[in-house]
Amino acid sequence: MAVRSSAVLLWGLGVLWIGQCQSRRHIQLHHDNATAQLKVPPNCPSEWVSHAPGTWSNPAGADLSPCGGHSTTCHEDTENGTLVLCARKCEATLRCVGFEVYQPAPAACYVFLDTLAAPFTPNPDCVACIKPGTPTPP
Repeated sequence: MAVRSSAVLLWGLGVLWIGQCQSRRHIQLHHDNATAQLKVPPNCPSEWVSHAPGTWSNPAGADLSPCGGHSTTCHEDTENGTLVLCARKCEATLRCVGFEVYQPAPAACYVFLDTLAAPFTPNPDCVACIKPGTPTPP
């Protein structure tokens, strides 16, 4: 009888241990999912105004080539594909009123010259920054 009770006790402890492991794994999965869903987009450099993620219809790429619509002349600027580098590019570019960095690799910088032309297309992969005081289209 003592052997049988010990076996039942060991079996019960084994089930309890497996249950705890599964609970930890379940909690970890939910924690990881919650963390992934709470990703905060990067902020624009301090001298820029953050806008909703996305792009306007008149982006310019490397060498200020037009990239809006179905442009065949767009040269993506992957050399300035960080918020700091793209901001510097915009600051050094005459008539630049804003920029966006497309985040997925390879990240790319686009600047907006003269105006921010409608329509604005929301895109969670784009961080959009504008110069303070720049009018944004509705």
